[in-house]
Amino acid sequence: MKLSTRSRYGTRALVHIAKNGDSPMRGETMAEEEGISKKYLDSILMQLRKAALLKSFRGPGGGYLLAQSPCDISMADIVRAMEGTLSLVPCVENPSICKKSKDCHARKLWCSLTEKMEQCLSELTLADVAEL
Repeated sequence: MKLSTRSRYGTRALVHIAKNGDSPMRGETMAEEEGISKKYLDSILMQLRKAALLKSFRGPGGGYLLAQSPCDISMADIVRAMEGTLSLVPCVENPSICKKSKDCHARKLWCSLTEKMEQCLSELTLADVAEL
């Protein structure tokens, strides 16, 4: 599985916000400091907000804060928010899309690998990544 730029930038943005503590982080500042296009970052931040990983505040002193403690946000949460799924192949989540899924030895491998990846990402928190 190759993670998209959205997952990589989303992780960087959340780490940036986590390291900023209790002060809201402005999107413009984060885009500049992370070297990410503001327009692209805004769409990522909106996706993270919809996934309830971020909350936003308008006006002077506004910006973004984590919606939960960095210890309570797993890397699996972040990747799911950005990618929609952790499944390596579509038949892992929806076996009915393939006529051979019941007898497919390769599907068993994909299911096993997906499960191991999900376990690993679930055990790793944003605090771990940010080394808070």
